[in-house]
Amino acid sequence: MAAFPQPRDRGVSARPRVALLGLLLALLLSLFALSMVQVWRVLDRASAAQTRLIELTQVTRQARELEVAALRLGLPPARASSAARPPRATQERVRTLAAELRRSAVWGDAERAPLARLLSALTRLEASGDGASPARQQAAREVAVAARRLASALVRRADAEVVWDQTTQALDRQRLWGLTGVTALLFLALAALGAEVLRERSRVVRQFESLAQQDGLTGVANRRRWDVLLGHAATHAARSGQHFSLVMLDLDHFKAFNDRRGHQAGDDLLRDLAGLLVASAAPQVTVARYGGEEFSLLWPGDSPQAVGEWLDRLRRSVPADATFSAGVTHLRPGESAQQALRRADEALYAAKHGGRGRTVVVP
Repeated sequence: MAAFPQPRDRGVSARPRVALLGLLLALLLSLFALSMVQVWRVLDRASAAQTRLIELTQVTRQARELEVAALRLGLPPARASSAARPPRATQERVRTLAAELRRSAVWGDAERAPLARLLSALTRLEASGDGASPARQQAAREVAVAARRLASALVRRADAEVVWDQTTQALDRQRLWGLTGVTALLFLALAALGAEVLRERSRVVRQFESLAQQDGLTGVANRRRWDVLLGHAATHAARSGQHFSLVMLDLDHFKAFNDRRGHQAGDDLLRDLAGLLVASAAPQVTVARYGGEEFSLLWPGDSPQAVGEWLDRLRRSVPADATFSAGVTHLRPGESAQQALRRADEALYAAKHGGRGRTVVVP
């Protein structure tokens, strides 16, 4: 029988995957942080653009209102007296609008020349006095013209701001979509690699669980697994009344065989005997290495006598001219696993003292 195959060492191959998983996670977090910074910048620029447009709209409205007020001041006295707002109130409104325009902080290079002309015209208007002289009317008309030009410059500035903001937002959206796509791809790669690492871990855990329940030399169940299965069989027999035959088997003169042939030959004999037991028994039979050169079998259904006859036939197939002794009993409903095991062990002891190379059945 071939030796029990040892599991492949996947720890070395798993380490690069874990390292790559960490690297992808770091990249994903970096891209997420970069995306958040980009989103914050986009929102900040959008808020600043909205604020600028509101300020430009307000200043444009003030310039338009100043133009209208200046035009009223430039009317002839007969027409000015019939206007809805008295000339003195219009003069105060012009002064208020001029002060508000001076305090505004929206002025750019394109508006500085029209603003300077407007302020110069306002200075001349103030110097013209409060009467209805032709010089005052001319100064008022100059203020109106300067205010109209300033308003036109502000409108052009607002239109340019809108175009620029739309272009910037389009570029920002492209960057965000690019970052989102790369982040999504990295997330998918991270998820796939994480799933592979989890599958790898599950395989390793299953292998270690299998190793914890199997004998490393022969590949059959070990003593720990045997104790668990025997306990389950005792519980099942007590509940259902099913019969289980219990076998304790021991190689004869194994120590002398080891001394004569060497430990490697002894290990080969143990592996060959375990393979013979597994291959010859029914699939539902549990074969375990109980310890040293001793094996145990849990056989559901068949009677101890039938199992004893099977052992006698099997004895002729044992390799290397070795022999074994066996004790057979059955797991009685209601008794503990240890009681049945003790009875099988006593049957094995009787076979040993009866000359070895034989099977003793205890009903």
